[in-house]
Amino acid sequence: MTNIKRRNTLKYLCTAAIAPWLPGCAETAPSEPLPDVASDDWDALGQWLQRDIERRMRSQGITGLSIALVDDQRVAWSHAAGWADREAHIPATPQTPYRVGSISKLFTVAAALQFAAQGKLVLDAPIQEALPEFSVRSRFGASPITARQLMTHHAGLPRDVLAGMFMERPEPFEAMVQRLRDTDLASPPGLLMSYSNVGLTVLGAAVQRLAGWPFDEHLRRSLLEPLGMEHASFTVHPAAVPDLAQAYDRQGRAHETGLRDLPAGGLNAGVLDLARFLHMVFAEGRAGERQVLPAAWLREMLRPQVLDGALAVPGQRTGLGWMLDEPQAMPPQAGPLVHHAGATLYHRAHLAALPRHRLGVALASNDSRASKLLGEVARQALRLALAAKAGLRQPEADRPNAAPKEAPLPEAELAAYPGRYTTEVGYLQVRRDGSRLQARALGERLELRADAEGWLHPRYALLGLIPLDIPDLADVRIRRQQLDGRELLVVRTAGKELLLGQRIEPTPGAPRWTGVAGRYAPLLLPGEEALLEHVEVFEEDSLLLARLKLPERYGSTQPVSVLQVLSDTEAIVQGPLAGMGETVRRVEVDGQPGFECAGYRFRRVAI
Repeated sequence: MTNIKRRNTLKYLCTAAIAPWLPGCAETAPSEPLPDVASDDWDALGQWLQRDIERRMRSQGITGLSIALVDDQRVAWSHAAGWADREAHIPATPQTPYRVGSISKLFTVAAALQFAAQGKLVLDAPIQEALPEFSVRSRFGASPITARQLMTHHAGLPRDVLAGMFMERPEPFEAMVQRLRDTDLASPPGLLMSYSNVGLTVLGAAVQRLAGWPFDEHLRRSLLEPLGMEHASFTVHPAAVPDLAQAYDRQGRAHETGLRDLPAGGLNAGVLDLARFLHMVFAEGRAGERQVLPAAWLREMLRPQVLDGALAVPGQRTGLGWMLDEPQAMPPQAGPLVHHAGATLYHRAHLAALPRHRLGVALASNDSRASKLLGEVARQALRLALAAKAGLRQPEADRPNAAPKEAPLPEAELAAYPGRYTTEVGYLQVRRDGSRLQARALGERLELRADAEGWLHPRYALLGLIPLDIPDLADVRIRRQQLDGRELLVVRTAGKELLLGQRIEPTPGAPRWTGVAGRYAPLLLPGEEALLEHVEVFEEDSLLLARLKLPERYGSTQPVSVLQVLSDTEAIVQGPLAGMGETVRRVEVDGQPGFECAGYRFRRVAI
């Protein structure tokens, strides 16, 4: 396996289960030790961050980046580096607008909460009370979907309807509500935190219905203008935004298409615009003399949401819209960290805050490789800001790359792990090799070395023989856990424990699909951006599997998913929990075997 392919595999392994909470794995230049910033020495803080950002951008070839560091109601420091348009020699500035992707969801949630404050939206009532036309099929029995579940990604909806999501002229986002009538839930509402762009698009449709005019216009009137976000806008297509940063990837200039799911990812904003949203958060909903969102509802956005019946996996905490964490490598007095990342095809953004100290940071880039850099710089900036504002010194940074001391697993644990698992990274097998365990995932073999606490540390084995220490895996740990009658794998990284997957067992007498092996390609509309190149369906270990080929911009990793056949015509692509996932239907397409999934129609193109 080449080094490039191994790095891409590691990126997928590191990010698939934890993407909503953590920045993606990528090659980054190591930072210099953080300086000992004196109280109120924001200049020294900014000088160090500027040097570090520009050094790391050069190392990674990142095209452009902007950052704003917020101290309550002021921007304590802002900076930009690189190019908004390299070919036209237009430098990035703190005012440069970017597509900020899923940070849009925070605004959609805030707009919905404005209606909740007016009594027009009840968070725990069926969303049909605000959006009567919404319906979705379910094999889990009748269970209403609520606005709170949509805001916390617990609605059980699929992550995406990929067909038509990115294209030059996408259909209006509200048409998605009609399409969902022929879509199946992936999991029972309220059970599982499963990130969903579809869910926030449904919430946006409810906001539009309650407003009585178009979503983008309502968000401008209700949030963007009251907050003073003068250069921000919601648009379907980036071409509608003057001076928007041009898109780039590893190959150079790229083309950012339109986006159908406007409420989930259609916000354009510069970091100084996003700083104004943080001002409102720190002022408990106020912007100047105007109470944009009542203080009680602003506090509810930041409060950990506990949903009755939800699978209580440690670490998977959300507010309303926000992801919540206990910050790592910061003083305990830092308080909770609230954050959200954003991505379109090529633009990246990150918004993070320590509400207890009214400190926050907004970052954006026009380069698809910038995700991890933005997340790391955000944490560095907040650690330095704590020292400058509150005199709180960060503890000595942990050393996740230090190899843990190996300890033998008890015989009962050695015997319990081997098996087959459906996980966020796809199909995973665990086997016993004497007194140790091995795993195979994403076409790679991993040694699983136990530590004294019983956590398993994955390590690559060169040719299956020589273990290699890979930095991207150094802070990843895996362990079995029994929860609600399920035998789960949880992954721990950066101090968080998150659901990785569940053991799957063969079902005697289960239906089988025969004659379906082959390669299938999605049928794309004119001007549509391919989010999936093809799917290869094959059998292995008595399981029906599907290997996904993603576009090159996502790397060369080809994740493999388990298809659980339900009937002659239906199966599910199993996600992290067995028996749950998106529905696949067998159909005939242009006289060839095919299937439907995630909104796509796939036609077999090779056997």
